[in-house]
Amino acid sequence: MKDKTILSKENIETLAELVKPYLTEKRYEHTLSVKREAERLGEIFLPDEVNRLAASALLHDITKKADAKKQLQYCKEFGIIIGKDELYSPAVFHAITGAEVAGRDFPDYTDDEIISGVRWHTTGRDGMTVFESIIFLADFIEETRTFDDCVAVRKYFYDNISSC
Repeated sequence: MKDKTILSKENIETLAELVKPYLTEKRYEHTLSVKREAERLGEIFLPDEVNRLAASALLHDITKKADAKKQLQYCKEFGIIIGKDELYSPAVFHAITGAEVAGRDFPDYTDDEIISGVRWHTTGRDGMTVFESIIFLADFIEETRTFDDCVAVRKYFYDNISSC
């Protein structure tokens, strides 16, 4: 288990540049928006973790542009056993493989919690931590998401946050 990684604003700016080659231009814009949303949510719920949340957000989609074949290669490389549920939902592979690639390619910017935010950002899991939940929610409600459900949840959340 790795100790919590201490990250500065400068570290986050550097990481934002380092992840660019892993993402399409459109996905990079989404990633920056998830980062901003995670920082915003972090200020509310985990103010001491804002930079670590930003790192997890920047890393959350780093294997998203890989096709299913490449995703399965990552699984083999990292010894990831894919269950039946995942095989029927290849769109979730990137969260599983992204967590592994994040730890391998960005060890100075990750720790177990940052990687866990990447791992669970798509499907969620029972007993999610506040950190994981912030990454999950930030990915769903970030401002470039225009799907009806995303817009509705974003509006509902921000209309009701003052009552928390």
